Amino acid sequence: MKNKNKTSKKSQSGIIVTVLLILVGIAAVVVLAAWIIPMVRDNLQTSGLRFDVFIDRDGTFYDSDGSFANMTGCSGCGSNQSATYVKITRGAMSEAESDTASLYALKFIFQIGGRSITYINTHVPGELESRTYYFSLYGENKPDSVKIAPVVFVSGGQKTLEVADETQIKTADMYIGIDKIERCSTPLIGSGDLPPVPSEAGC
Repeated sequence: MKNKNKTSKKSQSGIIVTVLLILVGIAAVVVLAAWIIPMVRDNLQTSGLRFDVFIDRDGTFYDSDGSFANMTGCSGCGSNQSATYVKITRGAMSEAESDTASLYALKFIFQIGGRSITYINTHVPGELESRTYYFSLYGENKPDSVKIAPVVFVSGGQKTLEVADETQIKTADMYIGIDKIERCSTPLIGSGDLPPVPSEAGC
């Protein structure tokens, strides 16, 4: 009788362990699905998506001594200090662009002496519009080049697309007319979360 009870208890223990293992497996599948499904959905939404934004080479330059700051009429641009100007032009919006994702911001990736410095600006050009972005770069040397990458809103949140354009940065020796200047660019340290939309007045 005692042996039968021992056998019964062992059988029950085995069943309990099996049930627990099944429950743990189900929980793991649920957690993985909650993480993987949004990622796959976002990748499908942005797969092949391209925003027609490019760097205007003539309007992108390095101002070595800040002499252009007063000429641009930019009240927040510091005179007598070096700065970099990057002019971005946006083309016509595609149907996929308007239906699938909206342009939220632009990332500017500067290469300076082998190092990479990234800024983000949420004041993006509208359709068929050009904007010039001002960067003081906080005392850094002249950038060698700059890349731009669109940041978009999709159903799962914000996503950075592939680099859309890049160019070498020249030192300007004559003033180039600029229609509108955007400051308010936020440096990204490490991967970083995207910042909220800054106010026009106080950045």
